[in-house]
Amino acid sequence: MTTPGADPRYDALADLVLGTLPDQERAVLEGWVATEPAAQAQLRALREAMGALAVVVPQLDPPPASAGARARRCRPRRVR
Repeated sequence: MTTPGADPRYDALADLVLGTLPDQERAVLEGWVATEPAAQAQLRALREAMGALAVVVPQLDPPPASAGARARRCRPRRVR
């Protein structure tokens, strides 16, 4: 059994909860979690915290101007 401070995989648990891991990394991490009781407990705690944030923090839509500004930054610039 490893401890959260000694294993960097614990840091990736938040990405697992957020759903931001690539499929292959997610599968490897889920396999590890299945064999590691401390990781299972940490994952449960992170999921509970994420659920609490969804209830407590107001969910706001970004202002319309922000989407346009991002799109303008992503457009290729013309070469003269």
